[in-house]
Amino acid sequence: MEAKEKLMIYYRRDDKPCSEIFLRENPDMAEDCKKVREELTFVNKHKNAVRVHIKGGKITSTEITTSFEEKSAVKTRGVIILHDALIIHDCVMDRYSRNLAKIYHFPGVKPSLAFDTNHNLLLRIGKTDTITFLADDFRKTKAQGFKMTCNPKYRQKGTRAIPDVSYIGNRPHMVAVNWSYPPLTGHFTLYSGSKRIGQVPTSLLYKRLKNDRAQPLFAEEGLFNYLRKRYQDGTLKKRYGDAAHKFVEALIATQGS
Repeated sequence: MEAKEKLMIYYRRDDKPCSEIFLRENPDMAEDCKKVREELTFVNKHKNAVRVHIKGGKITSTEITTSFEEKSAVKTRGVIILHDALIIHDCVMDRYSRNLAKIYHFPGVKPSLAFDTNHNLLLRIGKTDTITFLADDFRKTKAQGFKMTCNPKYRQKGTRAIPDVSYIGNRPHMVAVNWSYPPLTGHFTLYSGSKRIGQVPTSLLYKRLKNDRAQPLFAEEGLFNYLRKRYQDGTLKKRYGDAAHKFVEALIATQGS
């Protein structure tokens, strides 16, 4: 590859990410605020970028930001990998009430991002499902296992917009639509491929904290192991019914695919 076609990499570091005012208002965050924040930005030959956020030496999230409407800076789409969730968030700056995120979990599978030699960006879910963001314009995509366009679906008389993304593959998955991630309220709908199995509250996976924050309960052991453990000891079925129990059975049957 010629030198002019190499990815450009930019680095930013923040040794003191939290202000004194923030610490006074959020004393429970003091330990977390000691962690150095870093950011790596990878820019391809067409000036399209991917940002990798690092806290305390560990990758916390990866983000692709683009517009979902040509030449409209106030209409943006964020495709985010955070806590191994795939989040698509459409944001209309002049209509805040229309901002909603679609949140996918594929337990047992970590989404990954990689540039190919032509600077296309590949988002992979396991061995079979991919979204390819075309190098010259990340609004243009090709997908296997997903349907994805740049036309949010408005409902409730135009006051709610849901990102026009759907999973059509065979993998068991969980989907939620929420204002934020991690989600503070609502439910995850459980699917085995295209078959809807049922729902579980978001509190199964996330603990709500003060100041409208939430943390994943599965952070240390991973989502698949977290669900399997509660499946094996019977607490999943006891608290959330047959739907959650059958969902984990489907997960176990598809491991390694």
